Amino acid sequence: MKRLALFGGGFDPIHYGHLNLAVQMKEKHMLDEIYFCPAYCSPHKKKSPPIASPQDRFNMVKALIDDMDGFIPYDFEIKQETLSYTIDTLESLRASDRELFLILSDDVFSGLPSWKRVNDVLESAQPLVGKRKVDALNIPDKWEKRFREGITQTRIVEISSTEIRERLKKKLTCRHLVPDQVLDYIDKKSLYS
Repeated sequence: MKRLALFGGGFDPIHYGHLNLAVQMKEKHMLDEIYFCPAYCSPHKKKSPPIASPQDRFNMVKALIDDMDGFIPYDFEIKQETLSYTIDTLESLRASDRELFLILSDDVFSGLPSWKRVNDVLESAQPLVGKRKVDALNIPDKWEKRFREGITQTRIVEISSTEIRERLKKKLTCRHLVPDQVLDYIDKKSLYS
């Protein structure tokens, strides 16, 4: 059975922190494929939607992972042209020959109860959460058992897309935060300036 993970987010822009987490999860959990899926617009970010267009964010994902084995750009959410819900994306990936996983950052737990059909999300895919130290997370009791086996000790690279956009506006270097192929795309399209 193929082990497939969904890794979603704004990716505005995608950066080394995202790539670092994905590579470690792929190796530690022996994942066959990771689907990188930029959100058209997260329901939690309606008041502050992504700066770059959905297509530009998808193109940056493609530029970054194009030659990486088992990393697949997935445009399901941007093609929907509406608010993006994890359960809908997971259902689009479901197949009898696949075991689904969901890569999450450890800062998602505060918003988890408000997710659409959150219980179905957690039943559909084993959550994988990267942390520097495998210690207690603030997980609601009813979900702790489901999350426990997916909490994974990883080397965390603390980078924020907001910081990158601010640095780009100030014409400061971001080569230590964002791969060249993504920066080249940002420059070519004059994003975030």
